[in-house]
Amino acid sequence: MALHEIRSLPDVKRQNAARRPSRMIVGHCQIEDYTMYTSETRRRVLKVVLALPVLATANLGRNALAEDLPALDENDPTAKALGYTTDASTVDTKKYPAFQAGSHCATCTHFQGAPGASTGPCAIFAGKSVVANGWCSAWVKKA
Repeated sequence: MALHEIRSLPDVKRQNAARRPSRMIVGHCQIEDYTMYTSETRRRVLKVVLALPVLATANLGRNALAEDLPALDENDPTAKALGYTTDASTVDTKKYPAFQAGSHCATCTHFQGAPGASTGPCAIFAGKSVVANGWCSAWVKKA
C-alpha cells in the first residue's frame, strides 16, 4: 500500500466526500482500498470451514475401526500403572484386591468393542485396542 493512500483521521473528517464502500478506518488511519484484504480473509476462512468436516470424517473413520488401532502393550506406562494384563485369569489378587472373578475388559463400561469381539477400543487407553479377556484396575461393571 502506498504512503499516499493512508491519511490521518482528522484529514478524513474534514473531507465531506461520499464514502466509497472500499474505504476502511483502522486505528487512526484510513485505508482507501481494503477489498483485497477482506476477500483474502474470507478465502482463508472458507478453506478452513470447508476442510474441517472432511478432516473430522477421515479421523473418525480411522479411529472407529478396532482393527486399525494398535494393540495396547502391557509394558506401556499407563497400562503398567493400571495393572493391565491381556489375560484376566493371571491378575495378582494380592496386588489388586478390587479384582472380582469374572471381570474382564469385555464386561467393562470403558470397553467400546462390539459384543463378542476379541479386541476393541478402550476409553481409558485412547487410541489403543485392548483384548476382551484382559483386565486393568480401572474396570467398572457394565450397566
